[in-house]
Amino acid sequence: MRILSKVEAEAVTKYYSELLIGKPIFKPGNSNPYPITYLEATKLKENEYEIICYSKYLGNVWHRHLDEVIMDTDVLPLKDLLSSLNL
Repeated sequence: MRILSKVEAEAVTKYYSELLIGKPIFKPGNSNPYPITYLEATKLKENEYEIICYSKYLGNVWHRHLDEVIMDTDVLPLKDLLSSLNL
């Protein structure tokens, strides 16, 4: 789980929402086809946030940390995105 500043969390949530919403929340090939429905920046303490991916499917809610979901997809790694941001 990566801890982000508020500004980073906002930029990361926007970027990955466009790429991950609709993709499976669990590893591809898993028999559970739960699509990601939204990402949320959760405040841990002053200026410390984590990003959680959520899937609401058939009345249930699943969630995983963004770091875990990224490892199971072919999107830009979080560290690479953060290094490319000029924040």
